Amino acid sequence: PLDPTLLRQACNAFVGRHDFFNFVHKEERKKTNKCTENANNDKSPHEIDLFEFKVDTQPEKEEDPTLLPPVINATFCLKAKGFHRSMVRNLVGFVVDASRGLCSVDDIPVLLMGKKAEKWPVNSDNKSLVSMVNS
Repeated sequence: PLDPTLLRQACNAFVGRHDFFNFVHKEERKKTNKCTENANNDKSPHEIDLFEFKVDTQPEKEEDPTLLPPVINATFCLKAKGFHRSMVRNLVGFVVDASRGLCSVDDIPVLLMGKKAEKWPVNSDNKSLVSMVNS
């Protein structure tokens, strides 16, 4: 089952300017020609300022309230000037996995350091991600 508190905590940990290398599509990770430079002239092609990452959770109205685990509808809102390929899907998959206890919110700072993670903590099959609407 999803832990709504952990879900919000994980979302909040991503807000700010970070290198999202570990959360973009594997083909995007190979690209180095779209580099941006920060104040220290360090090239960081996957650095993005994530302004907002919110989640709204609502319990599903079940016909049978005895069904466990309960179904929770989660609506995510992410705001940035742009996103890399598969980035939103991977971020949402990670926070869902963290809220289910499959990985830890404590892994987030290491994953945002811009280096390839030695052990990728996400094992999500994303079956829980029913639909994603881009707007």
